[in-house]
Amino acid sequence: MTEQQTWVLIRGLMRDKRHWQAFADNLLAAGFRVELIDLPGNGDRVADISPWDIQDYADFVADELLRRKVAKCRILAISMGAMVAMEIAGKNDAEAGCQKEFQ
Repeated sequence: MTEQQTWVLIRGLMRDKRHWQAFADNLLAAGFRVELIDLPGNGDRVADISPWDIQDYADFVADELLRRKVAKCRILAISMGAMVAMEIAGKNDAEAGCQKEFQ
């Protein structure tokens, strides 16, 4: 049996995970695991203090991936979320919170 592939979806500044919902539903219907992450200061985390730099956002996402027990993932992100994803790409797997695959 093969491991279920996980997609992590990250939006940008002033957006939240709800903006991904239709796309996430399609991924779920296709059999993928989907993790929608709101960055601090946005969506479900609107009351959280927003970090000042992308590195801190990347650290937040890495910690969130560990908390959600995401061992291996593919990240799809746009806008500032893509900046966060690129920062995560520069981390080793332990720092990133998951084993990364980039295509």
